[in-house]
Amino acid sequence: MKILIVDDESDICELIGFMVQDIFASDVKTLFAYSGNEAIKILQENNDIDICICDHNMANGMGSIVLKYLIDVKSKTKFVLCSTVIPSDKPREYPAEYVFLNIQKPEIGNGLENLFQLVEKSRLEKSQPSAEEFFPVKVHVLSLIEKLPADIYIRMSDNKFVKCINQAEKFTADDKDKYIQKSVDELYMKKGEHGHSMKEIILDSVQKIMERRNLPLAEKMNSIHSQLVSLIKFTGITPELAEVSQKNIKQAVSVMMKSPLISSFWKEINLLGEYPSTLYTLHSMLASVVVKKLHWSSETTMYKLSLSAFLQDITLDSIPLMEICDNQEFVEKQSGFTRAEVKKYLEHPQRSIEILASFKEIPPDVDRLLLEQHEMPDGNGFPRKLNANQLGPLTCVFIITGIFARHVLKEKGSFDVGAFVMHLEGRGYSRGNFKDSFEVIKAMKKI
Repeated sequence: MKILIVDDESDICELIGFMVQDIFASDVKTLFAYSGNEAIKILQENNDIDICICDHNMANGMGSIVLKYLIDVKSKTKFVLCSTVIPSDKPREYPAEYVFLNIQKPEIGNGLENLFQLVEKSRLEKSQPSAEEFFPVKVHVLSLIEKLPADIYIRMSDNKFVKCINQAEKFTADDKDKYIQKSVDELYMKKGEHGHSMKEIILDSVQKIMERRNLPLAEKMNSIHSQLVSLIKFTGITPELAEVSQKNIKQAVSVMMKSPLISSFWKEINLLGEYPSTLYTLHSMLASVVVKKLHWSSETTMYKLSLSAFLQDITLDSIPLMEICDNQEFVEKQSGFTRAEVKKYLEHPQRSIEILASFKEIPPDVDRLLLEQHEMPDGNGFPRKLNANQLGPLTCVFIITGIFARHVLKEKGSFDVGAFVMHLEGRGYSRGNFKDSFEVIKAMKKI
């Protein structure tokens, strides 16, 4: 049996894989994907996948596109939604007749046991595991579990396993490092040897992973900022500029959290995962780089751009909508969204500034940046239909660096400035008041 596990939290993927190996038949094979689009690629390459256990909220493709693909190709793969979202919350995306089972996070232990019972019932596969059979557990997975549910073994040869850690002991960071240094990626457990505590242990681990999404925004920013500095060294970002950028981001976050309304919206966005926080931090940093090279880099200007970056999608609740670079891409992809999503997207610049109007500490120009964030060089954007000559230079910086940030996150290590510059030029972002920002980006090196 082949089971595909899809979740943008790699740790949750691995914990589900660990439980699957323990509960299901001995010859089960697990595959992992960390986005909807990656899952579809794996499904296209493997037409013998029996079950797809899939999250809903993911960057680079939600769970709903995975189910749509399975329906469109009339696949026999059974779809299991494993998310805080339940099918009845989104009946259009998850028609009940196509969802084999719903597992509601964080209760994945109970959910997987229910799945096993359903699999037996539907006779996908009925081979029972042996109580004495060893199965591999990644060292990283053991590090996610505070108290081990069973004895742990190391494999000495094909048929020889030696106990190395006792049940209920803690698997520490030092233990993890020790095995990794010895090039041991996997240890072993006996199927069925653990007590009834396994579900509780996994539940606790999943809850802790999910709580990362609810970290205070300021804490998230510190971690994300340092990771992104290394990702965009090709821009010529200096330690001094990185520090100024971080200061402005912290100031923006501090101001946002003073507004109960904005703070409430941000808590909702936070539940979507790391993508929004990462996108807006990167957008803010790239805007700082561009205005610095244009010698417009007063701290006030950088702060306005940072604050606008974090407020731009404040009323959206869909990562695929946040990923859209400009109105031309939106028009190309519009048919893939529901009417409600299209309406929300087209209204969100105006809604953002309406929310902004209730808050007194917002500096001038931020409302304009938010309102004009989806204008296009040719005047075919929205809502004001302004072109490259009518848009202000600061708005042009904000628009072009937002596109820049989304492309970097989409392509990461394979991002190529030259190819990106050609993309911008093809869409008219080298004209009018976009020209200065475009020339700065054009002068950057490849990663």
